[in-house]
Amino acid sequence: MAGQSLVDVLHSERAVVAHHIDAVYVGTAPSPREYVLDFSAVQQLAADGFVGRESVFADLERFFTEHDRGYFEIVAEAGLGKTALAAEIARRADAIPFFASASGGHTRPEQFLTHMCGALITRHNLDYDHLPARAGSDAAFLDCILREVSGRGPGRREILVVDALDEADDPHIGANPLLLPPSLPARVYVVVTRRPPAPELLRYPGTPVRRRELRRDDPEQDADIAAFLRSRLAARTPGVTAPPGTADDLVTRLTAASEGNFMYLSYVLADLAADGSRDAFSIGNLPRGLSGYYERFWAQMQTLKAEGWPDWSGLYRPVIERLAVAAEPVSATWLAAQLDRDPDEISERALQRWERLLTRARRNGTDSWALVHRSFADFLTDRVDLVRAHLAVARYYLAQDWSGWDDYGLRHAVGHGIAAALLASAASSGVCSPSLSRPAVATCPPRNGGWTSSPQTWTATGTRHCCSSSRGCRIGPTPVRRASCGSACRTG
Repeated sequence: MAGQSLVDVLHSERAVVAHHIDAVYVGTAPSPREYVLDFSAVQQLAADGFVGRESVFADLERFFTEHDRGYFEIVAEAGLGKTALAAEIARRADAIPFFASASGGHTRPEQFLTHMCGALITRHNLDYDHLPARAGSDAAFLDCILREVSGRGPGRREILVVDALDEADDPHIGANPLLLPPSLPARVYVVVTRRPPAPELLRYPGTPVRRRELRRDDPEQDADIAAFLRSRLAARTPGVTAPPGTADDLVTRLTAASEGNFMYLSYVLADLAADGSRDAFSIGNLPRGLSGYYERFWAQMQTLKAEGWPDWSGLYRPVIERLAVAAEPVSATWLAAQLDRDPDEISERALQRWERLLTRARRNGTDSWALVHRSFADFLTDRVDLVRAHLAVARYYLAQDWSGWDDYGLRHAVGHGIAAALLASAASSGVCSPSLSRPAVATCPPRNGGWTSSPQTWTATGTRHCCSSSRGCRIGPTPVRRASCGSACRTG
């Protein structure tokens, strides 16, 4: 513990020195409140009608009781309800949340660090009128703020909630995603949700972690699904009705079709609500599971080929490919510039047509679009050419003088070029072999197909590792399917 205390002191003193230097040389700067991201819409949507998960809340409370600080990890596959659970934990615990999202553009460590610092300063009315210039560069200032608030109020817990940590940018070697601090002060807890595989968080001694896994084949998952459906029936959710005496049959049927996946239910219930002429019980061919739902939607998209190959190859396919690789929500104007098409045509013929599986947000008077869920991007991996899409985006910007690049290009053009090269290399060699200027951390499955917990490391010298498994690779935010040699790995 003595060594740990020294580390804490060094971190805190570093942040204080940076703050004093900043106070001298920085003039007008944004207030801490201006760094706080507004996740209220996500929280309200995710936690609307929340039911179940009582065993998770009981485990979380036990962790709080048994430890005076630490990380509580919730690991589950896509669509099993992690975001809704994170939102409900934040609501019940009055915690400060951060919802990482590749489609929403909230993936960068500086976003997380400045958001949390700003929110903590605002909540506790701390004496900071701006954040230090390096507040988003490392966790030193966040560490300082956490230690300042940890002593406020006897017995008070300070809880942070981080959803979808797996969607955050890949960390450098020796760092956690979003630069989560490896040590936490007393009475500070961080609840994290993430998809598997989930490498262990880097922590100093004295900061414990507990992992809770959610599985779609768990009887408790089916029970929570059924409870959710009953709550929707009781609330008379539009489109979710059943003839008298058949509600239990409807719940049983939808629960079985969902295969334990809440995302599937959100899609199906929204479809039923949009079709007021039928009730849910009259549907005789529900798709099976989330992949079945996506397969049906993809089949509908494929019918657009009947409109002619030029439109399919020049409009529909490249639009969905660009959305599959986009690093943040993009506008119809951005897509139009990429494809040399009219923005109104792209909006009316493609984006609005696919709105069921897209999100639309109004930003600075312009609609921005993204895939509604990362699981759909994963599904598209075998159906569209991601190398072609990444390469096309990169070439679009490289054909211009960089001084004329838009904000998206300045942030992501180089990343698209790197992703195209890595994906092409993986496909041709059968090995995930990053060739980045910095090392990448990878977690590989053993021959039995399960995921290991200890990281394997690639370096820029070209070290390669090949694993035998049917699982897919992932390079940054982009999934890569199994290559010809049957290898699979996950970077980041």
